[in-house]
Amino acid sequence: MKTARPNPSAHSGFTEWLLQRTTALYLAGFLLYVMVRLGIDPPADFTAWRTWFGQGPVRIAWALAFASLLIHAWTGLRSVFIDYLRSTPWRFICYLATALGLMSMALWCVQLLLSVGGGP
Repeated sequence: MKTARPNPSAHSGFTEWLLQRTTALYLAGFLLYVMVRLGIDPPADFTAWRTWFGQGPVRIAWALAFASLLIHAWTGLRSVFIDYLRSTPWRFICYLATALGLMSMALWCVQLLLSVGGGP
């Protein structure tokens, strides 16, 4: 006699839940860091902005923030599409539009992070 699986879904949802929470925590901490940093010592001009942004640890922190934002957006929208779009063609169209939009934002973020140097 076969026993029924308790959860017939391919995904239990734990991975998505963990991704959402992890990226949200990083984004909250990063936002707090940026607010404190700009509140204590705001850059006076464009050169100061480029110098601050051009530092290695700051660029890595921004890269992680961009990646977290993109992962958070994809995971959240994917869950919405799965829950509310029953039509497979519409779901595919929404997946495709979201993926293209997020990939274009990712490329823009990479361009931004690579173009900023430490000097004027």
